[in-house]
Amino acid sequence: ELPTPNPSRTQIEVCAALSRIGFSFVEEFCIRTKEIEARYGIHLSQVDMDLLSIDICNTQEKIAIEVQGPMHYVYLLDNNDNNNNDDNNNNNNIGNSYIDERQQIRWYIVGDRDRFVPSGPTVLKERLPQKLGWKV
Repeated sequence: ELPTPNPSRTQIEVCAALSRIGFSFVEEFCIRTKEIEARYGIHLSQVDMDLLSIDICNTQEKIAIEVQGPMHYVYLLDNNDNNNNDDNNNNNNIGNSYIDERQQIRWYIVGDRDRFVPSGPTVLKERLPQKLGWKV
């Protein structure tokens, strides 16, 4: 089984906005291994188990919404920019955090935003539903 979901404040706000516009959705919908086997003939496990949790989705329309916070991204540390090798321009200060009034860690980003790319698990979580026919 997948861990118990703990939606972020951003995810809660996205759900509230979707409710206000009348978008029908469920939160933390799980795609199970037996569904993959029945639908696609791919045998993944002897035991039926949760394979993937989608943050927000409309199951009838197969629309998946993944709410991506800062922990879903990694910062590229290598410098592949051959036009600029000046060490003074390398900004190693990529982000910082603070604890808000609810004792939750909040992140803010400084530095070159173009160097942030989705992490491997984030890419996988986007690609799997797409391969299963979902619009992500």
